[in-house]
Order: sequence, then structure tokens, then C-alpha cells
Amino acid sequence: MMTVQINTIKNQIDHLINLGFPELLKLSDQEYANTFRMIGDPTFPGYKNRFDFPVVVDPRLPVAELIAKAGINNYLKYNEIAHLSGGLPGPYIFFTHDSKRYASHSAASAVSKFAPDEVGCTLQELIFFYLYEPRFFEGISMDAILTNFRQDDYHPCIVRVTDRAEIGAHWHNDVSAGMNILSKGDCLYKFGLDGGNYFNKKNTVE
Repeated sequence: MMTVQINTIKNQIDHLINLGFPELLKLSDQEYANTFRMIGDPTFPGYKNRFDFPVVVDPRLPVAELIAKAGINNYLKYNEIAHLSGGLPGPYIFFTHDSKRYASHSAASAVSKFAPDEVGCTLQELIFFYLYEPRFFEGISMDAILTNFRQDDYHPCIVRVTDRAEIGAHWHNDVSAGMNILSKGDCLYKFGLDGGNYFNKKNTVE
């Protein structure tokens, strides 16, 4: 196992516990921690120097509570977007980068440069990334291109150009300065008794 990444994963789980999320699921801190049981190696050697940042996601947590705990202003109406999350019912890890790889790319142009094992991120995943690593968001917007607005060619983003971040929106062909597209490796790690590698379905922006 890669010690640095394992420590990062454990620190992120501790952060969720310290924020009081176990109570939302009516679990004790220890019961909550037990749901993040790791079986085998949760890291992917092939992601080294490409997707070096593991991000723990708990889709059981209410998104509104997650956004509030992350200190993000939100005026988004959830019924206006599709694919808020990746669809997994339990906790998992995705692996990503600092988003500089696709700085000032439109969603469409970024996707055209994706590697065969690379996909975009959902808004839920982006919020968890911000929760752990707000420093990566300073002075830019970071875009979640797997989540989209139902009636328009737009996707949500997290913008942090002031002291407090907020959720905004970008057109899929927007190439504004300071707009970074976040991507991840298409192989995820699932926690729990059935834990292990899970291959994400391919998703593209039309």
C-alpha cells in the first residue's frame, strides 16, 4: 500500500467524523468508522503521477448538509440537475488531480483530451474534494461535468474568488479564464464487505 495515500484516506474519514456526520446517519462515531472498512489495497499504482489525490465520498450524507459543512454558498435547485452523484449507495474513493491539467478548457475540449481510463466528476464528488482540499479552489472555478442541468447545455461548478465559495454554472463550451475541469480515474474503490475495485461507466459531454 502507498502509506501517504492511506494516511490521507484515514484523515478524510476522521474529518467526516469530526464534522458530526455520523449523527446524521444515527450512528456512533465508531459505527460510522466501521462502514469504511478497507479490504485489500485501495490504491491504484497506475494512477501515480496522474491521479495522485484520493477523495473519500459518502453518498449516504445529505447533500445540503454536506454543502453547509463545507462552507459553500448554494442557490442551486436540485430538481434542475441530473446525475448529482455517481449512483453508488455506499462510501467509495475516487482518484483525481489538482485540476490544473485542464485549466481554461471548456468541458468539450477537456473531454477530447481525456485518457481512455479518465472521466469527469459529479457535483457530489466535487463538493467532497472541496471539503478536504479547499486550497486547490482558490481564485478559480472547478467544474463537475458529469452533472448537468436538465434543460440546458450547462454543468455546475464551485467558484472561489472570494472568501466563501459558491456553486455556479458553466456552459459546456465555455472557455473562460480560471475555469478548470476536474477529472478522475474511471476505477473507484468501494468500502465495506464487498469492497474492491469498481469500474465507472464511461460518460462524455455531448
